[in-house]
Amino acid sequence: MSRKQEHEIIIDAPLEAVWKAIVDGEELTRWFVDEASVTPGVGGTVEISWDGGEKGRNQIDVWEPNQKLRLSKPGPAAAQGGESAPMVLEYTIERRDGKTVLRLVHSGIPSGPEWDSFYDGTNAGWPSFFRTLRHYLERHPGKPRATIKVIGKLPVSLEEGWARLTGSGGFGFTPVAGQQFSTTTSAGDVVQGNVVFVKQPGMLEITIDELDQAYLAHAMAGAGPNQYVYTVLSVYGKSAEEVEAIRAKWQPWLKSVLGVDAPSVKS
Repeated sequence: MSRKQEHEIIIDAPLEAVWKAIVDGEELTRWFVDEASVTPGVGGTVEISWDGGEKGRNQIDVWEPNQKLRLSKPGPAAAQGGESAPMVLEYTIERRDGKTVLRLVHSGIPSGPEWDSFYDGTNAGWPSFFRTLRHYLERHPGKPRATIKVIGKLPVSLEEGWARLTGSGGFGFTPVAGQQFSTTTSAGDVVQGNVVFVKQPGMLEITIDELDQAYLAHAMAGAGPNQYVYTVLSVYGKSAEEVEAIRAKWQPWLKSVLGVDAPSVKS
């Protein structure tokens, strides 16, 4: 037995731009992964990786430009010489009311309890990646992305981590999805932007005007003593020097606010 997820987002961008964003290696790094390479066409491959890790490889089974992309890889039992349904990612693209709709069906996820964390993680992760994609295409089309990350173990509960992030020791405001904000952080910086998504106490996504419409996607998840932070600040069209200046300011501050006790990733 297996299970699936369905995700959809509406993007105010040309259909061709959305297609390119899911089939071009460089475009994939602007909203999804750190490294990507694509051999286009049926029988081709999409290879991706995060944080310098091992590359994941998917085969292209369907390639219908500006309409449909279907990727697959062998199911988990295949690694042990057994048989199982492949894991499949099927993207479809269409125009609706003057905008582009991107839909993803992620199927073939095993139903066993050992796959629950994968299912839950991807079920929350795909919508977050799609919101980053929408931000990229609507605000920064064609611009390269640099990411500043804080990844590690959270030394407190998710609720305490949330209080640290949004309270006076962090951003200093109560986020409400869809609303603009203007606040003074605990570092003394005046920051303005828009709250894109909130799911307390685990997820916060905001834009930051002072960083030329940067996108901060913050996630905390876990259970018991094992709670983790995965925070990504995406900045677009910046020089290497500008990125390092932003990193030098934001990465230590976020680590301090959250108390993350593992090295952050530089990418």
